Amino acid sequence: MKREAVLGFMVTLIVVSMLTLAFNIQPAKSEHITIIVPDDYEKIQWAVDNASNGDTIFVRAGTYYEHVVVKKSVSLVGENRRTTTIDGGGDEAYDPYEYGYVVKIEANDLNITGFTMRNSRQTGRGAGLWLRSVNHCNVSYNNLINNFVGIQLDYSSHNTIAANNASSNNNRGIYLMDSCNNNLITKNNIASNNDDGIELMECSNNTIAGNNFSHNQVGIRLYASTGITNNNIIKNNTITNNSIVGIQLNGANHNTLVDNNISLNSFAGIRFLDCHDNTIYHNNFIDNTPQALDLVGDSVNFWDDGYPSGGNYWSDYSGEDRDGDGVGDTPYVIDIKNQDNFPLMNPWIYKKDLPFWTQLWFWLIITAGIVVLTGTLYFLKKRESPTPTSPTTPEEGTV
Repeated sequence: MKREAVLGFMVTLIVVSMLTLAFNIQPAKSEHITIIVPDDYEKIQWAVDNASNGDTIFVRAGTYYEHVVVKKSVSLVGENRRTTTIDGGGDEAYDPYEYGYVVKIEANDLNITGFTMRNSRQTGRGAGLWLRSVNHCNVSYNNLINNFVGIQLDYSSHNTIAANNASSNNNRGIYLMDSCNNNLITKNNIASNNDDGIELMECSNNTIAGNNFSHNQVGIRLYASTGITNNNIIKNNTITNNSIVGIQLNGANHNTLVDNNISLNSFAGIRFLDCHDNTIYHNNFIDNTPQALDLVGDSVNFWDDGYPSGGNYWSDYSGEDRDGDGVGDTPYVIDIKNQDNFPLMNPWIYKKDLPFWTQLWFWLIITAGIVVLTGTLYFLKKRESPTPTSPTTPEEGTV
């Protein structure tokens, strides 16, 4: 009886173990694949339609006359951004909300790189690349040419737009609108556009850093009409030779503009309309006409970082620096409500751009190395020197 009970318990245990194992078996995960256009599919859209999340679509050099919609989290990679072209045809008969784009992204966690996207519709609304209601996408190393907007984002956050060339006859180079927040716009060349290089409308907490804005009408525009455009960082950009203004702020508050080179802009380096509590320091304002301008006279902003950090460099500042501390002795007056209390006597150099051998940490390391090496050599030399012995004397009583 006892033996049968033990046997029954063992059988039950085996059955339970098998059932547990069966319930824990997971279906095998499919491996991500690479689909090649035109080897596998003649059109990019066909490849996208047949891809799965996580797949890579590699597009060989050539011109593809398409309007592409991507609703999957894939990597869309062109062979070479100069020779892999998606052409929207510029057809004005298309409904702008349906086909006024070349590529439309409607999926999170997507990567698109290595394309020329050209010829979206040229009036009303249309983009070379349109990101709508997406997050955590990466857009890099693309050319945007002859579009109403080069790259457009709306209702999209936490995306990276990097190292693109948005130039050559776009109306706007890059356009963020309607609650696009916490995006990074960096290392792009945004030049020769018919209107704005970049515009942010009702967008906050974005970083625009390390870009080139040149030969547009307006280099950078921050605009708020019914919403807010606050807490954006404009940092370390080159903003030069724009035909109207380098930076335009309309109703935008609490933004930070730092480490920018703003030069040779025709009707103002920076211009304000109903803007308050923006912080502007460590910028170089060189040969703009004028350097800064408040269109209405009601804006109040902060133009320096205090002493000794200082304010901005103004190429037309005529004050003196009697104590030689690099900061002017008198303020640079912009208007009755705005002035730089601590203007810099020399152009500001963004510290990241300084050669490593000019940095304090470099010389501290060199000094420490010399001290350690000198001490090591000294102790080694002392260790190798023979220890002197006392001269022996004859023992007493010996001849």
